[in-house]
Amino acid sequence: VFQVGAEESAVTGVAAAEPSALLSALLSAKCDYDVQVTVLQGTAMLQVAGGELQMLPAGVQAEWQVVDGGETSGFRQIPSTPATIPVWMLAPETEPVPEAASVRTQLTKSLEAGGDPREAILPLVADRNPEVGLLATEVLVLTRSVDSLLNLFFEDLDEVVQRRIIDGLQAIAGSSETARELIRESLSTRLPMAEAININSLLNGVNAVRAAEPETAQQLLAYLGDERLGVRTLAIYRLEQITGDRQNFYPAADASRRRDAIRRWQKWLDRQGGVLVKPVE
Repeated sequence: VFQVGAEESAVTGVAAAEPSALLSALLSAKCDYDVQVTVLQGTAMLQVAGGELQMLPAGVQAEWQVVDGGETSGFRQIPSTPATIPVWMLAPETEPVPEAASVRTQLTKSLEAGGDPREAILPLVADRNPEVGLLATEVLVLTRSVDSLLNLFFEDLDEVVQRRIIDGLQAIAGSSETARELIRESLSTRLPMAEAININSLLNGVNAVRAAEPETAQQLLAYLGDERLGVRTLAIYRLEQITGDRQNFYPAADASRRRDAIRRWQKWLDRQGGVLVKPVE
């Protein structure tokens, strides 16, 4: 799967048999973007923009930029150690347990079915096995599937899957201004404007300055009582990140238990002077 600039191009099932088809699909994107090609095993033959055919051995990474609809610049080759290769590209060091192997097989079969990989992946996100949901979510994050991720954010899913969706949206938003605008616009079609702004802000994370503001604390506590599971998960996730505690609040618990946990949060917040963290002097 390649991610390309502000647009996205998901190409599966062709890398092993037809590397040229993969590169052709990548280089046909109608936007400026950076390209990185890393050889993990064996060798690869690479030709960029009519230049000379080059052989890349294992352990080498080629990088270049594509601008103005096809012009290339900044081509270079550099050593690529395992530390510089994304973890998801590396094979596991040990054999996966049978359950994990079954999950990967299920995911591979869905992708091999053809068509848009996101369409094949979506049904797996809600699988009763959270491991399946996590792997499927990874594909949606890697393909920058903002609409799919936001749709899933508002569905009733396992908390660990919801947290990965939140992490994925935060990572996508942090990748570029174009991505942040896309998420803002997508939220604005789902929520009233004021609420879309609040949810978008929380998806982007809470920095130290905001964490010390009373308004942030009250907003997060209010969202603990929201009727939507995804919003409750977002609120407790941010509270736990800021304070290191969840006051025994679980977003999928029944309403009475959630109310009890919210009261514990309010008492704790009162003892803190109404803020989650003390302002930095």
